[in-house]
Amino acid sequence: MAKSGHKGISRIDCPQRKTVGWYVRVRLKNVTKSKFISDSVHGGKEVALEKAVEVRNQLYAAHTKKWILTRIARRAFHRSSRTRTSPES
Repeated sequence: MAKSGHKGISRIDCPQRKTVGWYVRVRLKNVTKSKFISDSVHGGKEVALEKAVEVRNQLYAAHTKKWILTRIARRAFHRSSRTRTSPES
């Protein structure tokens, strides 16, 4: 678990490079989606963390939905290609 207490969300504090905020990462099936949530844009550390959790949930939901739909389509294709024809009597 990350120090933020939320899986997939890490804190980045680098004022020299003006990078202060939360980094959200979602990985599924060797595909990684990521997004940086800045403190200054979202109005502070706590508000940015709430937004980061929201973004993480949205990324995960979209990522998972696409993966599930792909699996369903593959199964349907394989089932249709395995249909047997019965000999007519």
